[in-house]
Amino acid sequence: MLEYQLLGQAWAQCTITTGDTSTTIIASYLFDALSSLAEAVLAIAKGRDQAEAIFVDEPREYHWVFEQSDQVPIKILEFPKCFFYQTADKGKTIFEAQCPQIILVRAMIRCLADVLQLYGLDGYLAQWGNHEFPEKTYQQLRSQLKQLKQPPQ
Repeated sequence: MLEYQLLGQAWAQCTITTGDTSTTIIASYLFDALSSLAEAVLAIAKGRDQAEAIFVDEPREYHWVFEQSDQVPIKILEFPKCFFYQTADKGKTIFEAQCPQIILVRAMIRCLADVLQLYGLDGYLAQWGNHEFPEKTYQQLRSQLKQLKQPPQ
């Protein structure tokens, strides 16, 4: 399960829960967190070997790392400083779990749908700041979900 909500002007929080494992990450508008997360999930759904999303929580930075699999390994790394070239060995793992790929894609779609319903396109932009709601990625995820449901030929 993914939950994303805006916290006033230019701040957001995202909670990820898989089974009995959960964590909440704060993000600032300095990096387009929701788009980054949605694009990473889309990349995995389309078959990319690995994808990464970045959340910036001044002064920290978080990297969500996804790997291609039917049971997608998800790891969130925390780095003490943001906007520096980060290698995984410099980060501290704060979340690690696996999730069926189709469940991950559905959770991302549901998360985006909830955000869109709650804020609308204009409200999201007004509260989040410099970044628009990732409408194109949302539609691509919905299309990709249909392909994931179809049996291989």
